[in-house]
Amino acid sequence: MTAKVVIVGAGFAGLNAAKVLANRTGIDVTVVDRENHHVFQPLLYQVATAALSPAEIAAPVRGILSGARNVRVLMAEAQRVDLAGRMPHTSAGPVGFDYLVLGHESLGVVVEVGSAVTRFKLGDLVVPSVRRPCPHDHCAPCRADLQDFCATGDFTERGIKLTHGFMTEFYVDEEQYLNLVPPQLRDVAVLVE
Repeated sequence: MTAKVVIVGAGFAGLNAAKVLANRTGIDVTVVDRENHHVFQPLLYQVATAALSPAEIAAPVRGILSGARNVRVLMAEAQRVDLAGRMPHTSAGPVGFDYLVLGHESLGVVVEVGSAVTRFKLGDLVVPSVRRPCPHDHCAPCRADLQDFCATGDFTERGIKLTHGFMTEFYVDEEQYLNLVPPQLRDVAVLVE
């Protein structure tokens, strides 16, 4: 029987997981990412100053995994996961899995809680939202906390666009931008970039 592994995210975490599983018998891997390329964002400034060429910090995901006979790449956005049905739903439709790997840039442990915080306690595991809403009152998606659909393009992204946080050891964040990792998943292997 062939195990179906779905990896959501083609960042460092997702690509490394796919490389580890590449060309192994009995495993079919699907990498799902909304982009068709992998880029190392912290070096974009060197491309802007012509110190590096774009090809030195970005590569097509399919090219990176081209030698992996058992890996396919699906350019789609993950929208939700039906754990009971073992089915992540993507913008390209559902994809079945036996094993699901979520590659995310950050996994945090709450070490301090402000007096106004109500959803978190010390020791909780959290994953921060990357994209933050734009400041414009006329942007309906951002005012509805749907900043992934920002109509102005003036959103910020933690560690990527105008907000610090990429590869940091500690960060302070607003409660609304942190997502609690359920306690029952604490002992499950969590892959982060």
